[in-house]
Amino acid sequence: MSTKVGEPLLPENATEVHLCYNKWLSINNGAHIRRVSNKETKEIACALKLNTTLLTIHLCHCQIGYEDAREVADALKVNTTLQKIGLGSNQIGVVGTKEIAEALKVNITLQEISLCDNQIGYEGARGIAEALKANSTLQEISLGDNQIGYEGAREIAEALKVNSTLQKISLYDNQIGCEGAREIAEALKANSTLREIFLGPNQFGYGGAREIAEALKANSTLQKIDLNNCEIGDEGAREVAKALKVNSTLQMIHLYGNGIKVVGAKEIAEALKVNSTLQSIVLDCNEIGAAGAKEIADALTVNSALKKIFLEDNEIGNEGAKEIAESLKVNTTLQTIDLNCNEIGNIGAKEIAEVLRVNSALQEIYLVGNQIGNKGAREVAEALKVNTTLQALNLDDNQIRKEGIEEFVTVINDESSIESTYHSNHTLFELSVVSFGSDGEADARHVENLHEILSAALDLNLDKTQKEAARCKILTNHFLHEDDERTGQLFSEIEFNALPDALAWALRGDLGLTVGFYALREFPSLVEVNQVGRKPEITDL
Repeated sequence: MSTKVGEPLLPENATEVHLCYNKWLSINNGAHIRRVSNKETKEIACALKLNTTLLTIHLCHCQIGYEDAREVADALKVNTTLQKIGLGSNQIGVVGTKEIAEALKVNITLQEISLCDNQIGYEGARGIAEALKANSTLQEISLGDNQIGYEGAREIAEALKVNSTLQKISLYDNQIGCEGAREIAEALKANSTLREIFLGPNQFGYGGAREIAEALKANSTLQKIDLNNCEIGDEGAREVAKALKVNSTLQMIHLYGNGIKVVGAKEIAEALKVNSTLQSIVLDCNEIGAAGAKEIADALTVNSALKKIFLEDNEIGNEGAKEIAESLKVNTTLQTIDLNCNEIGNIGAKEIAEVLRVNSALQEIYLVGNQIGNKGAREVAEALKVNTTLQALNLDDNQIRKEGIEEFVTVINDESSIESTYHSNHTLFELSVVSFGSDGEADARHVENLHEILSAALDLNLDKTQKEAARCKILTNHFLHEDDERTGQLFSEIEFNALPDALAWALRGDLGLTVGFYALREFPSLVEVNQVGRKPEITDL
């Protein structure tokens, strides 16, 4: 919610406040939100000195300069309740960062701080490093996009060798280079508390990748590492793969945009065959192609630890999709796969559809920006009739038009008969099929209507068991007809001795009273005609 003009910047008893200059932030947890000018920063700092309830404050994009940073720092020296502070994208600079660093030396409650995009440079990084040597409560710090360079990385690395509480650090986009990567690597060999580190994009190339990989062989606590856009290439991928073969704690690795081709993909794949702890790997925006996809697919047939794999924009095509699909027919642990922007057409879609018929582990599939048309959509939709585990499917920006969307509408909620509704898909609750084409005005309106129908059908699956979703659809499609006698007619087809059970089944839940009203309104005729008839299968629900 927003704070009205005239109300205090730090509302009484608030535990979380988001203040932002010239921007509105959307917060879903009921936090207080307000725009703030740089003139009000001193007032905020004064309030923080006295406040005893606030746990989190975000001051991003507030045009905070070094003088304002000094006021905030003074508040942090005396405040004993604040746990998180966000100061990203301001103008704190070197001088302001040093003030914040001095405060961190004495503060005993702050657990998280963000100083990203503040032009702190090497000198500011050195100040923060000195603070990290003394501070024993901070668990997370973000220093991304600050041009700290090799020298700043060296200072931070020295601090990480002695700090025993920090669990997460972000050093993204800091121009640390190969030498900076070497310093960080040496710190990772000694540090035993860090759980997550973000190092991309820093373009340290093969040399830096080799140093980091050597550290991963020795480190036994790190769980997540981000090496996105570091230009490591196939040689760097080989070094990382060697580390993955022996490392037993890393759970997530990001290798996005590193120029990895077939050779590098093969090295990573060989590591995945023996690694038993990695749960997520990001290989988006590389150049592995169909041949590299085959290597990854071979690994997926034997790997039993990986839960998520991201292969977006790798030009794997239909051939690569087929290789991945074949592996997923036997893989029983992968839950999420991203194949966005991979030139996959109807042929590849058919292969993926075959997977959906037999795989019972996949929960999310992403196929955005491919070349799948109505024919491929039909194959996937048919597979969804038997699949009971997939929860999310994204087919946006393909070549799927109204006929293809209609296939999905039918498979999610087939209204043609009670039996057809019963056999619809009741487990998928996220499905997007937005395509950008040249549909005529009439078709565009029809497609818009189809999306609304599809969204409503998916809502009936959300937060329900399969049986609950089926029951809800059957009642909605076939029993809620206020303007005719259909509800009564449907009940009249049920054997008389089964009628109490049928009514009890229909009367459960949110829709029950409405259904019951329509049914009982027709009850006299039901008593007269319900001497013979059939008992539908839906009573099993």
